[in-house]
Amino acid sequence: MEESKLFQGEFTQTGKLWKRTIAYIADGFVLLLPTLVVLFVYFFIISGGNFSSLPQIFENESIKKIIPLQIILWFIILSYFTYFIGKTGQTPGKKIMGVKVVDVEGNIIGYKKAFVRSLFYILYGLENIGFLVLIISAIIGRTDKYRRMLHDRACKTFVISKEVEEAIEKIRQEGKPRLAGASIFALILSIVAFVVPVIGQIICFYVCGRVLYDIKQSNGLLRGKSLAMAGLIISVVYLIAFAVLFLFIIPATSPVPK
Repeated sequence: MEESKLFQGEFTQTGKLWKRTIAYIADGFVLLLPTLVVLFVYFFIISGGNFSSLPQIFENESIKKIIPLQIILWFIILSYFTYFIGKTGQTPGKKIMGVKVVDVEGNIIGYKKAFVRSLFYILYGLENIGFLVLIISAIIGRTDKYRRMLHDRACKTFVISKEVEEAIEKIRQEGKPRLAGASIFALILSIVAFVVPVIGQIICFYVCGRVLYDIKQSNGLLRGKSLAMAGLIISVVYLIAFAVLFLFIIPATSPVPK
């Protein structure tokens, strides 16, 4: 395989697994909002607006009620990854981490192959066997020269990465400052990450910090510092509040054992 075809433009190296992991987690936060909306609407419909009756409904007809919901959630996941990977090779999470999915020629893989590739995400999420398959896939990716996991090898796709310095140099050559789209994503991420305490905000802290670093390195060629800074502040405030709550407030209000 000719690497000159695979690595094009500012994408000059194989995507590191840790970058891809952060990208997947970030995409999970993006998917969280539509998922919560679907859950609320679905539970509202099957309960007739009486959410207190849900336990009894699921106890009597658990499988019949869960299958339609699972299909809807799978549809959301497949649509999300198929659209973004098939159109640009980058989901919002991949974009912020500077990684991209391409074929052996370095081209966008298209919707058909993106859909097949996305089916593996459903497989990884299946109960019992899903996690085992994911571990095997991660091991394959760690030992593969191009860090291809199971879904990449099956679909003949590659995940390539870019260096921030090279991307900034391209903007410098264009001579026109550009809004760092990642800064908007970082702010949104920090707002919705409260649903996953601590871990979500730590990830947001890293993402916002990374965006601010990239903007600083660009010497004015990338904009959006205030957006990323707002996201960073939200993450810090949340983490401090969480620490105060568990270190001082909860212990102070807990009954003392006799």
